[in-house]
Amino acid sequence: MLDVKRLEPHLRRANRQPPAVPAASIPVTNCNDSGAGSLRDAISGAASGDTIDMTGLSCSTITLTTGMISIGQDDLTLQGPGMLALEVSGDDASRVFWHIGDGTLRINDMMVSHGYKYLADGALGNPAGGCVFSAGEVTMDHAWAKYCKAESSDVDTSVRGGAIYAKLGLGLNSSFITSSEAESTAFEALGGGAYSQGPVVLIDSIIESNSSSRTGGGIQTGSLRPGGVAGGDVLAKYSTFNNNQASLGGGIYTNADLSVLGSTVSGNVACGGSGIYVVQGGNVSGPAVLDNSTVSGNEAWCVNRPAGISLWNRNGDFRDSTIAFNTGQRNSNNKYGVGVRVAAATSTLVLNNTIISNNTVFDGSAHDVDDIGGNGTVSGANNLVFFPSSMIMPGGTILLTDPMLRPLANNGGLTRTHMPNFGSPVIDVGNNVSGATNDQRGSGYPRIRGAQADIGAIEFNLADSIFDDGFDP
Repeated sequence: MLDVKRLEPHLRRANRQPPAVPAASIPVTNCNDSGAGSLRDAISGAASGDTIDMTGLSCSTITLTTGMISIGQDDLTLQGPGMLALEVSGDDASRVFWHIGDGTLRINDMMVSHGYKYLADGALGNPAGGCVFSAGEVTMDHAWAKYCKAESSDVDTSVRGGAIYAKLGLGLNSSFITSSEAESTAFEALGGGAYSQGPVVLIDSIIESNSSSRTGGGIQTGSLRPGGVAGGDVLAKYSTFNNNQASLGGGIYTNADLSVLGSTVSGNVACGGSGIYVVQGGNVSGPAVLDNSTVSGNEAWCVNRPAGISLWNRNGDFRDSTIAFNTGQRNSNNKYGVGVRVAAATSTLVLNNTIISNNTVFDGSAHDVDDIGGNGTVSGANNLVFFPSSMIMPGGTILLTDPMLRPLANNGGLTRTHMPNFGSPVIDVGNNVSGATNDQRGSGYPRIRGAQADIGAIEFNLADSIFDDGFDP
């Protein structure tokens, strides 16, 4: 369930005063489904490159009663009056926007909601994008897609993107994709929140409470099969993936390059790879990067599967990060690596200034620690790994030692983090080989606060966590 109270500070910040629109913009003057002055009418009369201006509307909801709005222009900007001021709804009966141009559809300062797309077995169509379908790119700036659903019972057709399908790429800035679903009862469903074959970039955005019946509960790029259709690179900065669900890759699923920077992946649930699932792809140029980030509280419901991060025939580069409190199941004495799984013997993981601890498995009677496992090789320095189940850690790694982390909370910045407690062994014993200026929280939170960096995603300063409800001034 979407935690609206926790999102309130983010919603207030994202609900900005919209920017000025170009003089030649096409105004929308009413909230009717169709007819003169409606959004549908304004879009039908626009040329590629135009801006549809909804900033003057006094009404708050446009409900589509005659089906989705088709957008044939290559490039079009939909400018709303403020993220919380206007909602365009498919009324749980139709997709909201169908963009068949190969340029960019820009959705700014508005909500898109209650879109629905269904494909029956044997029928013709594309069950992609419950709220927004684009044959090109989609950008969302201070916008919110929510309560969208794409589903199918066809035995040959994939469902892609519960809320948004953006074939060539997706960009989010201070935006949200929540409470959306991709479901197939007969084939595969990819990307509960969003799916793209192109690059995905998220800045200061939240992907929360989405689900997919197969892979990528939050977002997905590329095929679900290793070596299949290559997806675009994924970059997430100062963003949150929380409480999403899938069979594999509850938060993120990709077979392309991945960079998670200053972000938190938490509370996601899957059979395996519950936080992040990274598989071998056709256009991978480097390791999966986790930098100044937190992966916490993700849960794997299948036995002997990783809950935090799964690297499937992929290399990793984790630095200045915290991977903790992820949980899984097991049916033997073998430990699989609930926190991190490096599956292939040929894979390498470079680990610097990172905590991997408090990740546990349950065998039906008792919990046991299972922090990192697999067959790859680990290098790096200045780490705390409580129990490296089946892997050899670099010399100097702090082992069998509790990092004394406080619960996941708002300790400042844009994402939730684990603050070390008084007396934590991670304080002032880390490195800064990454050259970071700030910790996960960003500007105003220096990477080195004491004699040297602390191990993990953030520097110890308990005063930062006093206002942990998100309402500090």
